[in-house]
Amino acid sequence: MIKRIIFSVIGIFILTSLIAPDAFARRVKDDPLLTEVIRKLSSDEEIVFWKDVPLSVQRQLLERVAGELNIDITRITRDTLVKHFNFIKGKTLGGIYTYYSNLLKKAREDPDVLPADIRTKIPLEDISIINTMQFMFKILDISTERAEFTIEGVIDILSSDERHMRWDYVPFEVQQQLLVKAAGELGIDITMFEAHHFLTEFSFLKHHTLEVMYKYYRRILMEAREDFNSLSQKFKNRVNEQEIGDLDTMQFMRKILRFPYYVTRSIGERIHLYRYRIGLTQEELAKRIGLQDASVIYDLEQGKYYPEIRFLELLADTMCIDVHLLVTGKTGPYNYTAEEKIWIADSAKSLNDWQWRKIAEENPRQIAFYVRELAIYIAQLEGTFRDIWDLSGNPRYFRDVTVPCLGRTLIALVRAFDGVYPILKFLETKGLIESINEEVRERLK
Repeated sequence: MIKRIIFSVIGIFILTSLIAPDAFARRVKDDPLLTEVIRKLSSDEEIVFWKDVPLSVQRQLLERVAGELNIDITRITRDTLVKHFNFIKGKTLGGIYTYYSNLLKKAREDPDVLPADIRTKIPLEDISIINTMQFMFKILDISTERAEFTIEGVIDILSSDERHMRWDYVPFEVQQQLLVKAAGELGIDITMFEAHHFLTEFSFLKHHTLEVMYKYYRRILMEAREDFNSLSQKFKNRVNEQEIGDLDTMQFMRKILRFPYYVTRSIGERIHLYRYRIGLTQEELAKRIGLQDASVIYDLEQGKYYPEIRFLELLADTMCIDVHLLVTGKTGPYNYTAEEKIWIADSAKSLNDWQWRKIAEENPRQIAFYVRELAIYIAQLEGTFRDIWDLSGNPRYFRDVTVPCLGRTLIALVRAFDGVYPILKFLETKGLIESINEEVRERLK
């Protein structure tokens, strides 16, 4: 019996090789063209001209990438291609992304620049609305057809340690639902959802964060500032070129997802929002806390008076939120010192350049505090921290990133010092750089 099985297997193997010798050869040996491209990619001296690489070979390279990372080929992204791959001796495939990105930009200006073999693969009307990876997939015949992304499907992917979200494919309305759900878990209105909330470990995501979503929008915004045409049409329909330079990441996201810019600024507004969130009328809320007349709730929401803390605690308990959140609009406060709380209050004032320089002259530690808080937040977003001087390499951090405890960016400070480098140099002359580094590392533990 065993001999018959062995002979049958050998017979099938020989028959397959006779019937389809070419297919058999491909299984045994790589395509010579693929081998040659891999050799060039693995070299420090050779250059690959992607327009000369057959499309079939380009697709095989992406299949190699997917195989090495153990992911589906449709999960490949721009960030995937800049990884270092073993099959090309630690080199990246960033060049192929750059090639298709440049080709797409040229095609948007003049579709006739596309080679004939590519022109047949993509409808001209699609060129203005797809991004680089979608463009590449269409040309390389990589099907991205899949079940429509639903909120349930997105949550399932984000809750996994092994699957990666392709945000380009997630409809804006599903992204909206995701943030509404996240805000609901935090007990805040969506208008109060800020950058630091993306680092929260959400229970509905099995204790994963939404950090990748924030980073996605930040990258899209940075690219759009360099070249507005890098945006796909669906983004261009919601933001214009004139305003792109004035938006920070959260403002950009709010505009794209069409969340209101309105953010509650008074305790009365927050009472109204949280009451509305749990579906209570003013009369019902008043009754729950033992009041006979709803006029007290009305006056609170209109900002006609500021209640005692004991009354606020009762309101917060009734609306199932933390009293600190009701009073300040912020969650989970770090225990700042009394002096630091004064500095936080100072930052809320509209200080001019002279006032900033006066603060620097009288109390350099206050300036160090603001820079430290920015560094801590950036390190939490990036997942790494080396030295405070790294901030000088990306001035946009000071312009774009809202420091959680301050509720604003440090752009005014940059203007007062005429740049990021002068701020850090000033702190160095005051002997504060190393203490900032130590404090950041301590807070990240």
